[in-house]
Amino acid sequence: MTDPGPSAALLDFARVHLEAPRPLRSHAWEHGESEVWELRSASGPAFLKRHRQRVKFEQECRAYLEWLSQLPPVTPRLLARDPALQAVLLSALPGVPLERLALDSGREQAHYRRAGAFLRALHALPCPTAHTSVCAQVLQRLEAWEPRARGLLSAAELEFVRVRVRNLAGLEFPPAVPCHRDYSPRNWLVPPGGAPELWVIDFEHARPELALQDLIRLRSREWVGRPDLEAAFFEGYGRDLSDLERFVMEALEALQALTTVVWAREHADVAFEAFGRAWLERLRR
Repeated sequence: MTDPGPSAALLDFARVHLEAPRPLRSHAWEHGESEVWELRSASGPAFLKRHRQRVKFEQECRAYLEWLSQLPPVTPRLLARDPALQAVLLSALPGVPLERLALDSGREQAHYRRAGAFLRALHALPCPTAHTSVCAQVLQRLEAWEPRARGLLSAAELEFVRVRVRNLAGLEFPPAVPCHRDYSPRNWLVPPGGAPELWVIDFEHARPELALQDLIRLRSREWVGRPDLEAAFFEGYGRDLSDLERFVMEALEALQALTTVVWAREHADVAFEAFGRAWLERLRR
């Protein structure tokens, strides 16, 4: 289907902040919760993004206004926002997502070190409003998703997830920190020309969470069979996981695998459902 482009209201919003903007192409993900267009204008390139969910709009704005302004300039800049449209206008960064590049292992490892360093800086930011119990959040998530998984997963698979999550009860968790929550090579841009930099994009999922949440996708995909990338990442991060963190991570991964299967079935994403099932099976071995 041909992308109809941004609405007249969205283009009017962009025109307030850019000179003669025109849409080039859509960059929205399949099943995505936002519409994204690359713009060209006399003021320079930019991205126009409209969120379908209010919470995603608020999370992205908060990340740019409260967190990213305190970090090195390796993310887009928030040029403007419109709460009524749930839209943001972002500066464009030149580059290609790392997941699309075929690099030698040395260059890959260098980018993973940069990714680890950025994430450590993000996690180190003060987060005074993070008062919700992290353990309670995880248990509540299990309660919300487990009923939807019945009939999709076996009794043994459900029990595996249930036991690991409930084993977290009573543990002392560190406070929540600013998290990206979709931290992976598809959201890391490598600049053209081999510059020793890495840009980080897409903060619509960002919110205070347990720091381990930002590692789940990496452990389930990119680090499988690539211990060199995991080692490089933690070198940049500045420390490895503790034994307690590894114990907690096992529970978080099990729950995430369950939610992956459920979400994929509800969105008719056959490949993603197969990935979730294989992930859960790998955890159970």
